[in-house]
Amino acid sequence: MAKTTQLISALLFTLLLPTAGVADTENGQELHDAECLRCHGTEPYMKEDTKLKTIFDLKRQVSMCITMTGAGADWFPEDQDDVVEYMNKAFYHVK
Repeated sequence: MAKTTQLISALLFTLLLPTAGVADTENGQELHDAECLRCHGTEPYMKEDTKLKTIFDLKRQVSMCITMTGAGADWFPEDQDDVVEYMNKAFYHVK
């Protein structure tokens, strides 16, 4: 039984891999421009001494901004991923 469950889990995970990490950067830019730029421009992203070194740091920062400001509170998780992907491609270039 446990082997069957593991096999099914591995199969489902494998099937989901092609869609994992596929973000819509155009949607991300639209959401970013509509929500994030209300509070600030792009200056915070351009700092040389940014503490954001990984994609996980960037995801955490976007999540914190949503929590603190309410901007993007109606976004689906996919929307947040789109914004993170857009910001990474446009500004941060982290892995």
